[in-house]
Amino acid sequence: MQKLISVIIPVYKVQQYIKRCVDSVIRQSYKNLEIILVDDGSPDACGRICDEYARNDRRVKVIHQKNQGLSAARNAGLGTASGDYVAFVDSDDHVAADMCRDMLAAAEKEGADIVVSDFYKEDERGLEKYEFSSLYGRARLAEARRAVLLDKKPSYVWNKIYKASLFKDIKFAPGLYFEDMAIMPDLFFRAGKIVFVAGAYYYYNCQKRDSITFSSPDLAKIGKAKYGFFFAWRRREELAKSKFPNDCLYIEIKAIRFALGALMVKEQLSPGQKAECLAYLSQKAGTPACAGIGAKSRFLWWCLDKFPAVCRVYPKFSQLARLYKRLGR
Repeated sequence: MQKLISVIIPVYKVQQYIKRCVDSVIRQSYKNLEIILVDDGSPDACGRICDEYARNDRRVKVIHQKNQGLSAARNAGLGTASGDYVAFVDSDDHVAADMCRDMLAAAEKEGADIVVSDFYKEDERGLEKYEFSSLYGRARLAEARRAVLLDKKPSYVWNKIYKASLFKDIKFAPGLYFEDMAIMPDLFFRAGKIVFVAGAYYYYNCQKRDSITFSSPDLAKIGKAKYGFFFAWRRREELAKSKFPNDCLYIEIKAIRFALGALMVKEQLSPGQKAECLAYLSQKAGTPACAGIGAKSRFLWWCLDKFPAVCRVYPKFSQLARLYKRLGR
């Protein structure tokens, strides 16, 4: 009997992209799919479009919920999924026709819990291929885990398929930006075997104008993004202590820098998030990691208590400078 793959697609304000995305999944050469569209309270026509797909293809299931964010949408999809394997596709991206067929074949042949493929980034200049199979194709499990722990292999939840059992006690953190980065080490450390396959099957759309990366400076998004990275690196530190202790210093330095970055726009954080960042910095004060963060970060850390006005204006000037550079001025 063919294995069932549950493909989870969170949907929010992607009316111009959603048909390309869902069509690319429906037209997979491997047909035994469960396609779960999670309408996360999208204010445009996405909900209606999702329902049309469900009427026309019995494999499509639709969940409508009030807007709760990407993590909650993915968790809702996981709660409904009944497949042997799970894949995630963002609704403004699309996939190659043989993605499910080829990645499932690799999983079954190798007895792998996670299969990772190469992918394309797509922007106004065209396609750029990102290859990991040549770097990690022969990697041992420990090497693959260390690669994701240090973010040497990007922690995107897409461009992979997973055995559904990996998610038994693992969920995405609600309300978190870059939630992929927070959850991926847990999945890699739970997996008994990870396989990297040649071939780029996923097309990551970088033309999304409302994304964190490509929008003009938005301090609310920046603050949430910095906290999301801090959350992820702090989680990595916990795993590294028992598995890769020699890498703890590198991870601590990353966590300190992102905690400082988040506190530079602390008005955008919840009281609990601010307290977490401050508590972490207090814990790391005077440690070797503190010495490794660089002069600028140490100066900003000092300003948090002594000259908070500097911290208030720094993010605005910093982001404007980055935007100016991006525009080639």
